[in-house]
Amino acid sequence: MTADQSITVALHQPLVGGRVDVQDVLQGQVPDGNFMSGRFDYNAIMSPSDTTMEQSPWYNQGLRFECTQCGNCCTGPPGYVWFDDGEATAIAEHLGISVSNFRRQYAKRSGGRWTLNEIRNDRDEYDCVFLRRDEQGKSLCSIYSLRPRQCRSWPFWPHNLRSKRAWQIAAKTCPGMNQSGPGRLVPVEQIRIIAADNPDGL
Repeated sequence: MTADQSITVALHQPLVGGRVDVQDVLQGQVPDGNFMSGRFDYNAIMSPSDTTMEQSPWYNQGLRFECTQCGNCCTGPPGYVWFDDGEATAIAEHLGISVSNFRRQYAKRSGGRWTLNEIRNDRDEYDCVFLRRDEQGKSLCSIYSLRPRQCRSWPFWPHNLRSKRAWQIAAKTCPGMNQSGPGRLVPVEQIRIIAADNPDGL
């Protein structure tokens, strides 16, 4: 991560290539084999008083989450959406271009890794290069079925799960995480499966 340690993710998407997707796990569709930005300030949710993840975590009764397509997870301050070679190949094939052209047009290198490009919008924020909005203002991902693992596992990232306080801070910009809202209750067992698919660096 960079010094400001801000992180970018895209919208939640369906399962691709045997990886675990939040929505698939919620529907009980967990595959065999290997296991969704707002951008959030990593330092703002970490403190010495935070409780680290233990065998019986603070969210042992589960957490509520359901994507509202607010788009906050796809725009904000500069951040990163990391992807691996397999994801690059799948997205390139979807776009009908070579992997090298995909990297050249839609991605950049940072710290020895590949991340999706961002586009500065008229609100002086940075949109994921694949973010689109419909006429009602709902956010859409133009690579919906192929978005990277980082996007698939949101909001069940290590720093969001570190403590109840960390989850509440992230929920301020992600209405789908509102525990008093209508979001679906995700059991702790499913949270562990989703979290296990997180890429390094989250």
